[in-house]
Amino acid sequence: MSPLGLPAERRYKAENMYLAAIIPGPGEPSLEALNYYLQPIVHALVVSWQRGIFYSRVATEPNGCVSRSAIAAAVIDLVAARKTAQLASHSAHIYCSVCTCSVWDTRGCTDFDNWVCRDPAEMRRQAKKWRDDASQSEHEKIFQSHGVRWSELWRLPYWDPICQLVVDSMHCIFEGLVLYHFCGILGLTLADATAKVDIVPAFTYNFKDVDVEANSELEAKDKTKLPDKAITDVKLIHRDLCRPVEGNVEAGLTKLLGSLAGRNLRALRFVGQNLNIPQVKTKMARKDWANGLLEWRRHQPLSSAQPQDERFATPEVIARIQEVIRDMDTPSWLSSVPKNFGEAKAGTLKADEWRVLCTVYLPLALISLWGAGSLYAADRNPGFLLQVLDNTMMLVSAVIVLCKRTTSRCLSKKYRSYIALWLRGVQELHSKRYSDRNNNHIAFHIYDFLRLFGAVFSWWCFPFERLIGHLQHLPHNDKCGEVEITMLNSYLRASKLRCWFQRPDCPPALWQVKRFFDKAFGNGNFARSTETESRSEDNISPRSSVPIPEDLQMCLPYHYHKSATLLARYKYDGYMFARASTHVGNSLVRYYGNTNTKAYGSIKYIYKVGNQVKLAMQHHLPAKSADPFRRYVDFLATVKSPELSSDLECISPKQIICHFVR
Repeated sequence: MSPLGLPAERRYKAENMYLAAIIPGPGEPSLEALNYYLQPIVHALVVSWQRGIFYSRVATEPNGCVSRSAIAAAVIDLVAARKTAQLASHSAHIYCSVCTCSVWDTRGCTDFDNWVCRDPAEMRRQAKKWRDDASQSEHEKIFQSHGVRWSELWRLPYWDPICQLVVDSMHCIFEGLVLYHFCGILGLTLADATAKVDIVPAFTYNFKDVDVEANSELEAKDKTKLPDKAITDVKLIHRDLCRPVEGNVEAGLTKLLGSLAGRNLRALRFVGQNLNIPQVKTKMARKDWANGLLEWRRHQPLSSAQPQDERFATPEVIARIQEVIRDMDTPSWLSSVPKNFGEAKAGTLKADEWRVLCTVYLPLALISLWGAGSLYAADRNPGFLLQVLDNTMMLVSAVIVLCKRTTSRCLSKKYRSYIALWLRGVQELHSKRYSDRNNNHIAFHIYDFLRLFGAVFSWWCFPFERLIGHLQHLPHNDKCGEVEITMLNSYLRASKLRCWFQRPDCPPALWQVKRFFDKAFGNGNFARSTETESRSEDNISPRSSVPIPEDLQMCLPYHYHKSATLLARYKYDGYMFARASTHVGNSLVRYYGNTNTKAYGSIKYIYKVGNQVKLAMQHHLPAKSADPFRRYVDFLATVKSPELSSDLECISPKQIICHFVR
């Protein structure tokens, strides 16, 4: 449990999180058995809500005070949420805990304005009825009709699962819709890219097959007898003749002619005679039969009325995505993703990796391949690929809007609108691959919780999943019944030690080892992944012995030439900025120039004069090519020239807007 009264950057520190209990494995509690674990916790919460708990001494009240607390939101993945609240499973016919949609066909609906919220009072009444009825048949009847059982959480007088049992975006969006779209719909894996595609034939024809039994009875001298190679080639000729001819018709037919001419002569003769191909010569060669079959093919449909199953993932697409991941310059706080994306060796991607891929790498790679004016798309079906890209960017835009550090009524509506547009597009463009999924429906309800609890980073599952991972790595003796207390005690001891490090009366000797303690055991802040933490906690000392470069001297007053000192990096507002020669990714910033115009640039120098730190910037020059990113307003990307200005512009850190990737 984490206190919502603290800022987000502090509430998920180990010393501020309350670890009430650890449920031992290897299996999960079944059905209502979870109530026994919740009972003591809920009892304490009921007391805290109704009469409060007196603390003898707190930081602001030396004589003590009464504190009241309540559960604001239960942040759990979908499966565990239903077990905790004792609601019907997400695979049951009453699959939604927020609205009354209960027919499986509604999982693909986008008419969210017509959805009706469930009645919490009725749910509480049915849960109490389930608790008070001893009959098993009555229990089943209540559960089948209303999808509720008795949960210990109903003892809380304010408990409302419709508003407090939140839909977790980490599981629903990143490990749900994002994974489903890029792997299930687009098939962006190397296995799918190299798999054989089943081509829909342009037409069907009742070809005469070889009678293998009768053929085997013919004598070897008989010229009508087909060898095994010819029998195989007969089937291949039938397949080639039915293949669709896409794009340039003459080029496709020429390719077909080459394929036919390479088949066995007896096989060509067998197929040609059965199709009544005229014999223009007394002794027909393979090329003659191939020309006759090609002429027959010209009079058949060129393509099927049934659309081909489009393959989006090709080796070129996977290679381009991996190239973007490998060559992208990124700030050190951005989580890394596997450079061999799409390959089996990359393993199972984590939710945070899907978040970064969806909002940074995949859109950049796919726009460069499928966007307007792309050479790759021009050789395929550019109009259709652009439609697929637009649909993909609806999901990307929804994720970007969802992950903003602030939200509003307008942004919440925009998120829901993007999800609706994406879902309709998937149903229309990918009808063969689309399937109704619970996440398709549940994702719409994230809008409701954005309105209730604000920006999603303050109520998603990432901190708690990182806490679980931390607990799993704690050493223990694997003895049943002792594992839980060992893990709990280890966690509490480390939390108390971190609190001691923060005390003003902490001994200096212990304060000196705090940095090494954090590196060895983590800083205990589960709000952000340890991978995203800056490598350097403090700013590097000024390099007073290094002379000021000439190009920087031209930007400084003369009396600063000797007093200014250079820095390799500088930490400002919790983020690390560096000069390009130290860390390219940390040097790329968007900033307000001295003329109050926004610019993209790279930090060439960081210097300090007295207590004032300044950054010497080189901005990117305008691009001469078209900008394919302008089509997507919420994907904040643009095209700039790779060349930097030769002139330096000195700015203060407060003029920085953000980092950017390049």
